[in-house]
Amino acid sequence: MSTNNFTLPNGPLKWISSPLDKTGDYNLGIYTDDTTQRFVYGTRFITWDGRVYKYCNAVAQVYSYWGAHAYENAAVSWTALPSANNAGELKQVITLGSRTTNDLAGGYLMIEDNSATTTTYLFGIVGNNDTATVTTVYIDSPLPVTTTTSDHCEVFENPYRETKAHGTGICPVICVPANSAAAGHKYWGQTYGPAYISPTNSTIDDPAAGEMMTYFSYEGTTGGLVEYAITSKVEAQPAGFILNCDTASGGGIAGPLIMLQISI
Repeated sequence: MSTNNFTLPNGPLKWISSPLDKTGDYNLGIYTDDTTQRFVYGTRFITWDGRVYKYCNAVAQVYSYWGAHAYENAAVSWTALPSANNAGELKQVITLGSRTTNDLAGGYLMIEDNSATTTTYLFGIVGNNDTATVTTVYIDSPLPVTTTTSDHCEVFENPYRETKAHGTGICPVICVPANSAAAGHKYWGQTYGPAYISPTNSTIDDPAAGEMMTYFSYEGTTGGLVEYAITSKVEAQPAGFILNCDTASGGGIAGPLIMLQISI
C-alpha cells in the first residue's frame, strides 16, 4: 500500500553522505551499477565541488559519455476528476488504471479548479495505490480547495523513471550517466557542474570567437555535444559552456570539459 510519504529515501543527499552502494564490490557511490531501486527516482546528490547528480532508471542502455533521454509520456492528459476530495486532504482520486503501487512517486499532479476563478495547482506525487480503473494519488501538499467532478487533472510521470540513450521521438536529455548502465539498472546521472560528454562534431575542441556554448545533438542521435556560433539560430537543447580554454590560440582544447547546466 501507499502512504502520504515517500516509501524510499528521497534526499537531497550531501557529499558527506555519499549514495548507498550495496552491490558488494566496493563503495562505488555515484558509479554504482545496481538492479535494486534504493531511492526515489530523481533524488538529488551534490558533491563537495557542486556537481549535481540525480538517481535514474534505465529502460534501455545508457552511456557515461552521452546524454540520457527522458522517455516518459504523460500518464494522464486533460481528464475530468472522477470524484471529489475535500480541501486539506493529501490525496486525489484520478481516472487511471494498471499502475503498480508507488510507481508514480516523484511525478507531478496538475489540478485545474473550475470554481469562480479558474486556477491550476501543481503538486509533487509521493505515492499511489494500484486499483484497476481509478487511482488514489498521494501528494506532497494539502489540497487548497475542495475538488469536484467539474475539475480536471493531468499527471506527469517522474522524468527520471524511464531513460535511455537515444531513439525516436522528441525527448529531452535529462542527465549524463556517471556510469554506463544496461536496461533495468539504476544509476546516478549528472545534471550540473564540470562534465565530459563526447562531441558530435569534430571542431568543438577548437572553438572560434563566440562559440563557447554547447548543445546536445538532436534527439534520435547520440546525445553528444555540438557547438554553435553566437549568431546562429539555435533550437537545440543547451548543455552548458566550455569550461577549459585555449591559451595556445588555435592549438585546440582537450575534451572539452564543459560546465553542464541541465538542472541544479
